[in-house]
Amino acid sequence: ARVDVRVDAAAHRRCATSTVRVIAMTTDAPAYTARERLAALAYAQVNPQEVVRVASAVEDDIHGAGDGDDAVDERQQRALSDILRVLCARGGKPYASRVCRAAFKAVERGDGWSATTDALADVMAEASDVDAHDIDGDAEGWRTKVYLYRALDMSRKLVIAHREGDARRRLACDLDAVEARVQMNALAGSTGVFAWSAGFVMSEFAMSCPECVRDRRVIELGSGAGVCGAVLARLRPRALVLTDRDESTLENLARNVRANADGVNDANVPSRAYDVTFDAIEAPVVDDVSRVSIRALDWGRMSARDARALSPDVVLAADCAYDPDLIPGLVHAIRTLLDHSGRDASTDCGSFTMSSWSVDDARAFFLDDAPQRRQRRSSPCAIVVSAVRQPKTMDVLINTLVHDGALHVRDITSAFARLPIRFAHCDAERAHALDDCRAFLCTTAMAHDGVDDEHT
Repeated sequence: ARVDVRVDAAAHRRCATSTVRVIAMTTDAPAYTARERLAALAYAQVNPQEVVRVASAVEDDIHGAGDGDDAVDERQQRALSDILRVLCARGGKPYASRVCRAAFKAVERGDGWSATTDALADVMAEASDVDAHDIDGDAEGWRTKVYLYRALDMSRKLVIAHREGDARRRLACDLDAVEARVQMNALAGSTGVFAWSAGFVMSEFAMSCPECVRDRRVIELGSGAGVCGAVLARLRPRALVLTDRDESTLENLARNVRANADGVNDANVPSRAYDVTFDAIEAPVVDDVSRVSIRALDWGRMSARDARALSPDVVLAADCAYDPDLIPGLVHAIRTLLDHSGRDASTDCGSFTMSSWSVDDARAFFLDDAPQRRQRRSSPCAIVVSAVRQPKTMDVLINTLVHDGALHVRDITSAFARLPIRFAHCDAERAHALDDCRAFLCTTAMAHDGVDDEHT
């Protein structure tokens, strides 16, 4: 489906906040205009110089080429300024300002346009009006990012299938996105406001294997900036609880999840796919697909009472094991949640198994089309994904899960190798998202599923 990119702030608010209204974002897509690629690149907030380069190549689709170079320059800059105004309205003023500065520098170098127009100058003035203490300001290192993801190969039907029940996510497009306000400096402030690599990987797995969360109670530990949380909310779990520890991270988490909740219904009327609430950790979870619960949680202080209130079917943890000192608390929280989930839990010794699972094997694990699978489906499990930064830290994670947590740990990294839905990380800024990750499925009882294991 071709989409209209003649955008203004009002039209953008009417469309789905979380959906980038473009199809193609690369120059090797001849079916789409340079104007559409320009919108995609700007929404993805890629290198400003690249956005200016594409803008200077936009061909006017209505007027002929005989209008003169000045007229062409004016229309190209107006197309860019229209898109940047949308970003300004969406909290992207710092990025819009950088694009404008890149355009002015290109003119000074004589690279592209001969002069800048009033339209671009007006956007520069609007974008430069940023409070130095604003959380989105450059001085603080914050930025509102749009993370694009797409279906690969023949997985388009899978994308549409896991969006059923909500009109805005039934849009037949190859490209969708999650918006998040994040700290660009991983070492600045709380680690919970940076978009870590394993969060993207967990999101890709959930979209590729929606059976792991659909119709289940899901709790995510260390939800951080909320990229994965926003994806999980789209998959419509029976109940979804997102947790982190400090107040500033929780506020930013709620902001990001809410930003991805607005959309349009079948009548093209603004609607909200789900509500976001703050709840106490000990409050009983309400089964409601239209609600996302945000809760403060210190892993080491997880109690049996808290676990019974949450009673999850699935526990998710992405990039929570970056510090060896935090791993015992993480494992304590996982084991407590699985022990007191209201379902049968084993107390035997832990084990570690290397698996050769594919994503289809992972999907089969969660399906309930056979008696043995229905029994397995009723047992709680945890999925832990962690980037491989320090091998010793990874060893500590595995040993703590198996020995201290007495969990049965299956290495399912192979199931993450060829996921059909992937984020399109298109600039060097997000190179961290390409870190190698390992993934583990943890249960309190040994699962026998007939899938061959490499060794135990």
